[in-house]
Amino acid sequence: MTNAAPLNNYDDEAVGRITAFVEQLTGGKVVALERLVRWRPSWFVDVESEGTVRRLHLRGDRGGDVSIFPDLKREADVIALLHSQGLPVPEIYGYLADPPCIVMEAIEGTRDFSALDAATKSAIGRVYMQAVAAMHRLPVEPFAVAGVHRPEGAEAIALVGLDAYMPHYRRTKSRPEPLLEFVIGWLRRNVPRHRDRASFIQFDSGQYLVDQGAMTKLYDFEFSMIGDPLVDIATMGMRNSY
Repeated sequence: MTNAAPLNNYDDEAVGRITAFVEQLTGGKVVALERLVRWRPSWFVDVESEGTVRRLHLRGDRGGDVSIFPDLKREADVIALLHSQGLPVPEIYGYLADPPCIVMEAIEGTRDFSALDAATKSAIGRVYMQAVAAMHRLPVEPFAVAGVHRPEGAEAIALVGLDAYMPHYRRTKSRPEPLLEFVIGWLRRNVPRHRDRASFIQFDSGQYLVDQGAMTKLYDFEFSMIGDPLVDIATMGMRNSY
């Protein structure tokens, strides 16, 4: 088992480079910078230009050893592609390589639906599902050109997520895992052979924000890939459990 890689710690110098990049990108001046309490370095930033202040979101590189796709620019390119196709995702304004940082639209809203009544939740769910269906209908070729792996055949499509995670699992496991090994074997023995059409999928799905009783936008495409669209349906239910 390898030691876990450290999480990225963006120091004052790195944040200064990000701030300068934001000002160069927008032609404005950063007047406020709020670090979010997360495992990933991220901020809300207020930029003033010609008397108007707008809020942007800065998404840094999480580091560590949990991501199967550690290149942050991959996510920036994916979100930009989705936005260009009319999907409700944040607009990408720019990408800084050192330190890695996506400069993007800040989305209004919250993940807390507890104050909403059942009818409002149902309406939001329908809007969300329409967005997911639209995403699944997109041609996959542009994503493949951008570097997203395109599986071919029913088995590769069904197991694309499992196969992506297997090197990480094998590298970091520290003890026998008989139950997991049984499940992995069961999945490989029971591939749905009739499902041979791949779609672009969020994979870590169910991530969207709500503001004033309506869905705003989808977010977080770090683990997105090309695979079976039913994977997104399955992971929605998993997210609801916690």
